[in-house]
Amino acid sequence: KVTMRKESIVVMEISEKLRNELIRQGATVVMTREAQDVFHTNMERCQIAEDAGAFIMLRLHADMWENTAKRAISVYTPLNSDYAKAVADKKTYEEMGWLMLDSMKRAVGYRLDTTTGYVHQGDGFVGNNWAKMICFLIEMGFLSNVQDEHLLSQPVYQQWLAEGMAQGVYEIAVYRGLIEPTE
Repeated sequence: KVTMRKESIVVMEISEKLRNELIRQGATVVMTREAQDVFHTNMERCQIAEDAGAFIMLRLHADMWENTAKRAISVYTPLNSDYAKAVADKKTYEEMGWLMLDSMKRAVGYRLDTTTGYVHQGDGFVGNNWAKMICFLIEMGFLSNVQDEHLLSQPVYQQWLAEGMAQGVYEIAVYRGLIEPTE
């Protein structure tokens, strides 16, 4: 549309900012991909996260849609896989999804309602279904929308997304009782 930037490049830029933000906050981060020419299947990515002892796995994407007016941030959670059920029940997964989504929306200035994004639960994503830890597929916006495409390529907006996701990770860790809230 405007920037003509590939999803893989935009996502890599945001992923690096997220990694840096999480490390700044004291987290240990393992990336499943740190270069454009590296490819792992979704199952291999889950195995990398499992081998690292990950608490949470974030699968970052930028959406495309035939309706070029559509704008939103969405979080997709697993629903019925045995691995997902071992991590959390449906209601808990949904609540964690909303913690992540609302943190991102606050960071970029979106309203906290369903017109600016939604948590979707389902079994359509192999990477979510095979993860043995909390796992979300996050659609950070629509590259098919001119405004989102422009924003997703802007370093300041990318940083806001990264900060929102890092805040979401923190809120989920507090929610799950893995850390105490900081003042």
